[in-house]
Amino acid sequence: MAEAAFRHYDTLLGTAVEHDHSMDLSQLIEGSDLSDLDATFCPEERWEAVKRLPAHKAAEPDGFSAEFLRVC
Repeated sequence: MAEAAFRHYDTLLGTAVEHDHSMDLSQLIEGSDLSDLDATFCPEERWEAVKRLPAHKAAEPDGFSAEFLRVC
């Protein structure tokens, strides 16, 4: 069974397939300025995020709960 599965997928994977159509994504996606993604969060934004955290749940990996963060 394993040999049959290997032969089947071996012929599929890595083989080129001709397509009758194509899509030019440059017509659908507009360029945008992403420099704002590098901006740091202000204290008000951080506090709003902490207030929205669910109670009694710890975010990984530090294990601090929302209650702990709200008290700090």
